[in-house]
Amino acid sequence: MIEIEERIANFYLEKEIKIAPNPTNGKVNIITSSKVESIKVFDYSGKKILTAFEKEIDLSRFSKGVYFFKIKVENEVIVRRVVLI
Repeated sequence: MIEIEERIANFYLEKEIKIAPNPTNGKVNIITSSKVESIKVFDYSGKKILTAFEKEIDLSRFSKGVYFFKIKVENEVIVRRVVLI
């Protein structure tokens, strides 16, 4: 039963976290009313390339491609995909 409750909570929390613009040519903003504890950015191969604590992240120094943002808010971790063009 706890697993179902966690899935429901994650479903609603995921709706509250957006990354814009996506796709991007550099800077992205994490849009959420929750306090962001940390953001870890991974490349497509799974290598961690950046750790941040602010809601604005600049990807312009990295190669074009797909990146994954692991966003920790209120003891929850949400993963979002970002395309750098």
